[in-house]
Amino acid sequence: MDKVSKENAKIRKANMKLYPNYIMLGYNLLFFFGINIIFLSETKGFSDSQILLSNTILAIFSIFLQVPVTLIISKIGNKNSAIIGNLMNVLWGILMIFVNSFEILVLIQLIRAFAISIKYISESNIISHSIPETSKKNLLYSNITKKGYQRYYIFLAITTSMSGFLYEINPYIPIIMCIICSIGATIIAFNFTDIKYEKKRRNNEIYTLNKYYKELSKGLRFTLTSKRLLSLFLFTGIIIGVIRLSSTYELAILQYIGMPAKMIASFYALLSLVNGIFARDALKFNRKHRNKSLINILMQYSFAFIIIGCITLISINNIVKAIVIVAISIVLASLEGIFSILQKKYFNSFSNDKISPSINSVKSIVDNIFIIITTYIGSLTLMFYNIGVSIIIVGFLLIIIALLIFNYSKNRLGLKPSEYNKKDIALK
Repeated sequence: MDKVSKENAKIRKANMKLYPNYIMLGYNLLFFFGINIIFLSETKGFSDSQILLSNTILAIFSIFLQVPVTLIISKIGNKNSAIIGNLMNVLWGILMIFVNSFEILVLIQLIRAFAISIKYISESNIISHSIPETSKKNLLYSNITKKGYQRYYIFLAITTSMSGFLYEINPYIPIIMCIICSIGATIIAFNFTDIKYEKKRRNNEIYTLNKYYKELSKGLRFTLTSKRLLSLFLFTGIIIGVIRLSSTYELAILQYIGMPAKMIASFYALLSLVNGIFARDALKFNRKHRNKSLINILMQYSFAFIIIGCITLISINNIVKAIVIVAISIVLASLEGIFSILQKKYFNSFSNDKISPSINSVKSIVDNIFIIITTYIGSLTLMFYNIGVSIIIVGFLLIIIALLIFNYSKNRLGLKPSEYNKKDIALK
């Protein structure tokens, strides 16, 4: 092994060791998750419809930022991009304290969209490039990300539980704590190192704008012509949109039936803990359901929406309603934990240095398109119906969409390697 190879091996090990702790602090906005809707509605005075609409705008910004963000990452590297993304989260938190109009909220969502976009691609590249090309790369990738998400969900449970009590003391304390966590993630990001060959490629100007687009277009043609990959994009996109909508609906319903802030935060802490516990069972779930894993998850969300909507509308005690909603939400939280690992496992099976930027870019665009669709439908229904009727309508729409996607993908996912077309499994 030459000197460069030994140095790369040392860097890879250091990155892989740091990554789980980085995910624990930097994957999402800690302390804000459990009180986000309450903070925006009670403290800042926004309606449920405006909050959902702001999520739609966030997704739109994320799509338009995709190309410039990808170019920025190619120029400054994954480490520097991760640092910038976390600093944008710090700026987001500071501005969130002072937001006083929907227009300012839209500006804040632009900053958040930039942070999400640049972090999503750079963080995926850091761990993907750090794992050596071996027959066990996919398994090693799954184990490292699983460890990170388990730590994140446990820490999320703790911080979310605390956020409800902190909110009742002062609604701005959770935001300040969120900023502190983002600063911590930034410090960890400073300790990552880009792999040597990536720096060499940039120094040789392989990633000039023209040449970058040529390489990216090759990957895009593959991602858009591979029916196997397109099926994954459709399934994971709609599930991510549904998860985003589900968290907003659940919180709005609990507010609707009169649950106080600290109990809602404790509820979300419980869900976060469930996410972390069941994330480790993702591979077991996949072995059991195989190519029906994603349709299974999506259909359970669909029926859960309908049941929650019906429970909200019928005339029973609010305590009973809350118990049923919490029980169903726990089931959905377990599915979310499983899905968070499965989607990374599925897409990592395609990854290499040439194709991973294209896959990450297209996936981010597709995910945000579905987030736009689901949150827009969710906000639109809330303009005309109460929360119970709205979630029932969305539940039935999801069943139709799930069956259409499954019908398209049933002969394109979960096949034996010999059964795939060459263009479905390899980039020339």
